[in-house]
Amino acid sequence: MATLGGTSYVSCKKDADCYAASTTPVTTALTTTADKAKACCVYYETTKLPSGTAAQITAGKAAIAANVVSGLPVDLNKYTKFCVRDYPSTITSFSTAPSAYDAKTGVKTNAAADGGNQFKFYCDGGATTLAVAVAATAAVSVSFM
Repeated sequence: MATLGGTSYVSCKKDADCYAASTTPVTTALTTTADKAKACCVYYETTKLPSGTAAQITAGKAAIAANVVSGLPVDLNKYTKFCVRDYPSTITSFSTAPSAYDAKTGVKTNAAADGGNQFKFYCDGGATTLAVAVAATAAVSVSFM
Protein backbone atom coordinates (compact mmCIF):
# COMPACT_ATOMS: atom_id res chain seq x y z
CA MET A 1 0.00 0.00 0.00
CA ALA A 2 1.27 3.46 -0.88
CA THR A 3 1.51 6.06 1.83
CA LEU A 4 -1.11 8.75 1.43
CA GLY A 5 0.69 12.04 0.92
CA GLY A 6 -0.59 15.60 1.05
CA THR A 7 -3.32 16.94 3.29
CA SER A 8 -6.41 16.57 1.09
CA TYR A 9 -7.59 13.21 2.40
CA VAL A 10 -7.77 11.30 5.67
CA SER A 11 -6.19 7.84 5.60
CA CYS A 12 -8.32 4.94 6.81
CA LYS A 13 -8.55 1.18 7.17
CA LYS A 14 -12.32 0.90 7.66
CA ASP A 15 -15.40 3.06 7.21
CA ALA A 16 -15.60 3.90 10.92
CA ASP A 17 -12.21 5.64 10.64
CA CYS A 18 -13.99 8.28 8.53
CA TYR A 19 -16.47 9.33 11.22
CA ALA A 20 -14.06 11.29 13.42
CA ALA A 21 -13.23 14.98 13.16
CA SER A 22 -9.91 15.83 11.54
CA THR A 23 -7.58 18.82 11.59
CA THR A 24 -5.73 17.89 8.37
CA PRO A 25 -7.86 18.25 6.32
CA VAL A 26 -10.36 20.05 8.52
CA THR A 27 -13.53 18.01 8.82
CA THR A 28 -16.21 17.79 11.48
CA ALA A 29 -17.23 14.55 13.13
CA LEU A 30 -20.01 12.58 11.48
CA THR A 31 -22.60 12.00 14.19
CA THR A 32 -25.84 11.04 12.43
CA THR A 33 -26.66 7.59 11.14
CA ALA A 34 -27.47 9.08 7.72
CA ASP A 35 -24.08 10.81 7.41
CA LYS A 36 -22.21 7.71 8.60
CA ALA A 37 -24.09 5.60 6.03
CA LYS A 38 -22.65 7.74 3.21
CA ALA A 39 -19.06 7.76 4.53
CA CYS A 40 -16.65 5.24 3.11
CA CYS A 41 -13.04 4.17 3.36
CA VAL A 42 -12.29 3.80 -0.35
CA TYR A 43 -9.67 1.77 -2.16
CA TYR A 44 -7.93 3.79 -4.88
CA GLU A 45 -5.44 2.49 -7.46
CA THR A 46 -4.42 3.69 -10.93
CA THR A 47 -4.89 0.70 -13.28
CA LYS A 48 -4.37 2.21 -16.75
CA LEU A 49 -2.29 5.19 -17.75
CA PRO A 50 -3.49 7.63 -20.44
CA SER A 51 -3.23 6.57 -24.08
CA GLY A 52 -4.28 7.81 -27.51
CA THR A 53 -3.16 10.89 -29.37
CA ALA A 54 -0.57 13.27 -27.94
CA ALA A 55 -3.38 15.64 -26.91
CA GLN A 56 -5.32 12.84 -25.19
CA ILE A 57 -2.23 11.66 -23.32
CA THR A 58 -1.47 15.24 -22.24
CA ALA A 59 -5.04 15.67 -20.95
CA GLY A 60 -4.83 12.37 -19.07
CA LYS A 61 -1.52 13.31 -17.50
CA ALA A 62 -3.03 16.63 -16.36
CA ALA A 63 -5.84 14.74 -14.60
CA ILE A 64 -3.30 12.46 -12.94
CA ALA A 65 -1.21 15.48 -11.87
CA ALA A 66 -4.23 16.77 -9.94
CA ASN A 67 -4.24 13.51 -7.99
CA VAL A 68 -0.55 13.96 -7.16
CA VAL A 69 -1.32 17.37 -5.66
CA SER A 70 -4.02 15.72 -3.55
CA GLY A 71 -1.50 13.16 -2.31
CA LEU A 72 -2.85 10.13 -4.16
CA PRO A 73 -0.47 7.59 -5.70
CA VAL A 74 -0.38 7.65 -9.50
CA ASP A 75 1.98 4.77 -10.32
CA LEU A 76 0.42 1.55 -11.55
CA ASN A 77 -0.07 -1.14 -8.90
CA LYS A 78 0.18 1.33 -6.01
CA TYR A 79 -2.94 1.76 -3.94
CA THR A 80 -4.09 3.69 -0.93
CA LYS A 81 -7.22 3.96 1.16
CA PHE A 82 -8.82 7.24 2.17
CA CYS A 83 -12.09 8.67 3.45
CA VAL A 84 -14.86 9.90 1.21
CA ARG A 85 -17.70 11.44 3.19
CA ASP A 86 -20.40 11.23 0.49
CA TYR A 87 -19.53 8.10 -1.47
CA PRO A 88 -22.89 7.84 -3.31
CA SER A 89 -22.54 11.35 -4.74
CA THR A 90 -18.96 10.61 -5.79
CA ILE A 91 -20.03 7.46 -7.64
CA THR A 92 -22.88 9.35 -9.31
CA SER A 93 -20.39 11.92 -10.60
CA PHE A 94 -18.15 9.10 -11.87
CA SER A 95 -21.13 7.67 -13.75
CA THR A 96 -21.78 10.90 -15.60
CA ALA A 97 -20.69 11.00 -19.25
CA PRO A 98 -18.15 11.29 -20.70
CA SER A 99 -16.50 9.24 -17.93
CA ALA A 100 -17.91 5.88 -16.86
CA TYR A 101 -18.00 3.84 -13.67
CA ASP A 102 -18.48 0.06 -13.56
CA ALA A 103 -20.04 -0.73 -10.18
CA LYS A 104 -19.33 -4.46 -10.59
CA THR A 105 -15.56 -4.01 -10.98
CA GLY A 106 -15.16 -0.67 -9.17
CA VAL A 107 -13.33 0.79 -12.18
CA LYS A 108 -13.72 4.39 -13.34
CA THR A 109 -12.71 5.10 -16.95
CA ASN A 110 -12.06 8.66 -18.00
CA ALA A 111 -13.22 9.87 -21.41
CA ALA A 112 -11.08 8.96 -24.43
CA ALA A 113 -10.49 12.69 -24.99
CA ASP A 114 -8.88 12.71 -21.54
CA GLY A 115 -6.61 9.75 -22.26
CA GLY A 116 -8.99 7.01 -21.14
CA ASN A 117 -6.99 6.38 -17.98
CA GLN A 118 -8.61 4.07 -15.45
CA PHE A 119 -8.52 3.56 -11.73
CA LYS A 120 -10.13 1.29 -9.18
CA PHE A 121 -12.24 3.21 -6.71
CA TYR A 122 -14.59 1.32 -4.44
CA CYS A 123 -15.91 1.23 -0.92
CA ASP A 124 -14.47 -1.35 1.44
CA GLY A 125 -17.80 -1.58 3.25
CA GLY A 126 -20.77 0.28 4.61
CA ALA A 127 -21.75 2.58 1.75
CA THR A 128 -21.27 -0.04 -0.97
CA THR A 129 -24.92 -1.13 -1.22
CA LEU A 130 -26.10 2.44 -1.33
CA ALA A 131 -23.51 3.36 -3.96
CA VAL A 132 -24.48 0.47 -6.22
CA ALA A 133 -28.12 1.53 -5.97
CA VAL A 134 -27.17 5.11 -6.85
CA ALA A 135 -25.06 3.95 -9.81
CA ALA A 136 -27.92 1.74 -11.04
CA THR A 137 -30.35 4.65 -10.75
CA ALA A 138 -27.97 6.87 -12.72
CA ALA A 139 -27.70 4.23 -15.45
CA VAL A 140 -31.48 3.87 -15.66
CA SER A 141 -31.91 7.66 -15.77
CA VAL A 142 -29.52 7.91 -18.72
CA SER A 143 -31.28 5.05 -20.53
CA PHE A 144 -34.67 6.74 -20.40
CA MET A 145 -33.55 10.22 -21.50
